Amino acid sequence: MIFRRIAAGAALALGIFVAPSLALAAACTLNLITLGPPTVYTCTDPTATTLNVPANYSASGADWYAFGGGAGGQKPTGLTGGVGGGGGAFAKSVGLTLTPGASVNIQVGLGGAFNTSGADTYVNPSAGVFPSSGQAVGAKAGQAGSGSTGGAGGDASSSYAIGTGSATASGGAGGSQVAGIAGNGGGGAGGPNGTGGAGGANTGGNAAGTGGGGNGGGSAGADPGGGLTGGNGGNNFAGAGAGIGATNGIGGAGTVGGGGGGGAGPVGGTGVYTGGAGGPGADLGNGLGGGGGGGGAGSGTNTGSGVPALGGAGGACGGGGGGGSAAAAGDANGGIGGNGCIVISYTPAVAGNFVFTPAFVP
Repeated sequence: MIFRRIAAGAALALGIFVAPSLALAAACTLNLITLGPPTVYTCTDPTATTLNVPANYSASGADWYAFGGGAGGQKPTGLTGGVGGGGGAFAKSVGLTLTPGASVNIQVGLGGAFNTSGADTYVNPSAGVFPSSGQAVGAKAGQAGSGSTGGAGGDASSSYAIGTGSATASGGAGGSQVAGIAGNGGGGAGGPNGTGGAGGANTGGNAAGTGGGGNGGGSAGADPGGGLTGGNGGNNFAGAGAGIGATNGIGGAGTVGGGGGGGAGPVGGTGVYTGGAGGPGADLGNGLGGGGGGGGAGSGTNTGSGVPALGGAGGACGGGGGGGSAAAAGDANGGIGGNGCIVISYTPAVAGNFVFTPAFVP
């Protein structure tokens, strides 16, 4: 990843245009991924409330992508494993008519803490709220689970996209709890290839965690089915990236949008068997895209005498967190949801040098 930053005085000396900086504490520093063409920038800062449209931006063929924040996994109560958090939705708008150099309202959805839904992601020049019309894009957040029901994925029908070739996709649902004290996998984020994979649901009454769901168009996380090995994570849309379920330890982390594997330990084990993290997405290319869901946490015993463990974190952008495992000595938190993100891809209107203003110019 390339970060481009230049002092104002040096930029002027080189004859490079620097877009005016607005709302210093609130403007997103765009991360340059590639000059292309197409030129690709990302905004991943959940504290930012504006971004400056690149000075050489052209609306023709420009794509604006949004991924909603993933929900956190559940901290269980009693001797029942926690459910998974829902993955964030995906939205793509095409050809947004925006003024180069202008400041526009945004929100990058923060991933939820345990038991907490994520936040929506949007770009909306008209107002600092989720869009329902106009030259904008918005993706809804994944939702936290309730009781034994996994969290719903961010809803495609409530997301917003505009332009020929625009698209939306829902995030995957978090895994629900049927039996046992192990945690359930988080849902994968939606993406350009479809709905995120669902987190695995623990149906076997065992102490091994289930796998997190793969990203958009990917597969669901696996249920151990009563075995002693954690469930594998779901693959991404291309059939790869799944984290491997553990036999004695932490679940394997997903890669390229695959879900994290479930944690598990041997019978009577006293280790901490955390769920594997969901993989960061890559379905947009350049290492960008929807994240996989975190794996569910495991335990060495299904009697409650084991050590509770954390659910796996959801991958960026927008994977849902895995559920924590339960124990008589106390229950563990679910994994945090992956933050959402904004991706901008366009062919520059004018060739030549360009440096985008960071949030602070010395």
